[in-house]
Amino acid sequence: MDDLERTKIDGLTIIRPRNRKKVPLDCPVCEIAFSTIDDILSFKMNGCCLNCDLVFRLPNLEKWNSGWRPIL
Repeated sequence: MDDLERTKIDGLTIIRPRNRKKVPLDCPVCEIAFSTIDDILSFKMNGCCLNCDLVFRLPNLEKWNSGWRPIL
């Protein structure tokens, strides 16, 4: 079974995985737009931008893992 999605736009064929995880434009915790690839990688691994990972997630890892998120 083909797990790739193919789309033609203006003569170009775009090929991407069908079940890819879409990344939002901004961090769901602080609501600030992602500005670097590090923010995107942090979101994919931890669910937040790099700054929120360093400021909120890591110091509160036990609470974070049980669902806590800061109220900003």
